[in-house]
Amino acid sequence: MHPKSKIKFDSIKFKAYRKLSEFILFKFFHEIKVKKDNINFLMNKKNFQLREILRSNWEKVMLNLLSLCNKETLFLDIGANAGVVSCLLAKKIKFGFAFEPVPSSFSRCVKNLNINKFTNIIPLQIAVSNKNDLIIITNLEEALTNYVINIDTEVGAATAQRDGSVRTLSVKLDNFLMPYIDKIRPKNLLIKIDVEGYEEFVLDGAHDLISSELPIILCLEYNSEEYLVSISNKLKKFNFQRFTPPKGDDHRNVFFSNR
Repeated sequence: MHPKSKIKFDSIKFKAYRKLSEFILFKFFHEIKVKKDNINFLMNKKNFQLREILRSNWEKVMLNLLSLCNKETLFLDIGANAGVVSCLLAKKIKFGFAFEPVPSSFSRCVKNLNINKFTNIIPLQIAVSNKNDLIIITNLEEALTNYVINIDTEVGAATAQRDGSVRTLSVKLDNFLMPYIDKIRPKNLLIKIDVEGYEEFVLDGAHDLISSELPIILCLEYNSEEYLVSISNKLKKFNFQRFTPPKGDDHRNVFFSNR
């Protein structure tokens, strides 16, 4: 067998073995403890993102974020979900906040940070928006995707009926973070925003922050070219320019810098 063919075959065998092992374990356990690159995670059957990472590798956006931080970085994980990115970056950054408003996702985020004994990232069960308010979001317990809804509309009410909903606090980054900047004293700021189409609302509540003199890198998820253009135009007003991250573009997340 050709060496390259053997490597490919071994990789397929490993993935098949991993899938079989997971299938057997989840027959007996609701949640299992796993490890990736010396980072521990609690994984359940429906945590498909983490299961895929364990079978193959970290997502490209995660590796890009890891490449762009250092020991002087303040990291904001907005839409932290189970805290996978926060756990990956924790050993490399100075300090961080993980924002996750969905109760089930927040619980997993806290567990994952705790089992690794990461104390430099504070998990917060609140949303980030353009105002300090009470908002309503969907409450799909095992989903990667939850989003803001308006239950006063017919569509919002139907969505809440179908997916469940939860009321949560929302904060503006300007109000929440600016008082702590002088205490944390970071030399740069890395912000990951993955909030299912709510990214522009997050930016609208962070004008003071993104106008500051700190070197800032923003990573935002986008779902259409039209949405990307809108975000780009908004950030140009604050002297942010798009750049290609170290590990390349994944065509789902975009990076901007004010330097």
